[in-house]
Amino acid sequence: QAVLRLLEALKVEADSSEAKQAQYEVATKLIEVGHLINNSAWVKEGFAEAKVDGLDFQTEYGSINASPYRDLIRLKITTGDRAGAIDLADALIQRLESSGEALVAKQAKKTKEEDYYRGNDYKTIEAFRADNKREYQDALIMKMGLLVSNKDYTAALKLLDESTLWLTHDAIELLARGDASPENRRFGWLLAKTLQHSGKTDAAAMTLEALLKQDNGYDPAYALYLEIKGADALGFFDKLFALDQFQERPLIWKAQHLVNEGDLSAAEAIATQAIAIDPSDGEQP
Repeated sequence: QAVLRLLEALKVEADSSEAKQAQYEVATKLIEVGHLINNSAWVKEGFAEAKVDGLDFQTEYGSINASPYRDLIRLKITTGDRAGAIDLADALIQRLESSGEALVAKQAKKTKEEDYYRGNDYKTIEAFRADNKREYQDALIMKMGLLVSNKDYTAALKLLDESTLWLTHDAIELLARGDASPENRRFGWLLAKTLQHSGKTDAAAMTLEALLKQDNGYDPAYALYLEIKGADALGFFDKLFALDQFQERPLIWKAQHLVNEGDLSAAEAIATQAIAIDPSDGEQP
């Protein structure tokens, strides 16, 4: 009965921004339910009715509201449609640009008296981009995460090298940012993975070192660093532990390397040291 009510709600024509938002929420709920019970018809109908392009893209305070796009991208990932998720990430970037251009055009038409009340209007697209830099970067990081998931490292590298919308000359500020996927992979890991598969292993290792200095509890970065460096990773793990002796992850990954090498007694000794720092880690995978 509840699903029938959802389906009926989707048939009602939405004639206001509030109604469109409510219909979008009904559509996403239908996707979730359809995926949960393996009903592909409901999933398909939900996506067909989840029309983000008709939703308000700015809040009443003038800030960007990209959450419907991000939520729908996550649902595309969850339901296995990564190509559709990439298309949505592109649509989000295009929506940001078109919204900025519209605000610039609106500002150009205002009188001097109106300019006093301009709020979040912008005289140039560059000003809009600067004010919404994080939204642009988050959208690009989401797209990069999808490309890396598809093992399309060539496209990921092209996105890094050619997009002018990263709006930064220093990737350091982005390294610990998540890609909004269910795994919440860090940009630094995505960058290192792309560099690794582009034959730039030294740059990949340096990226992971910088990431782990920012986020020393991020296991995928340890795993990839160990994969790239092998035994040479242990010296850096020792340095990380020296910087923060309350963080046991460097010891755990050092022990993992020793297990891989078959030195179980040495691995046990280091693992015991790690567990003494945080006994709860003994319960983690």
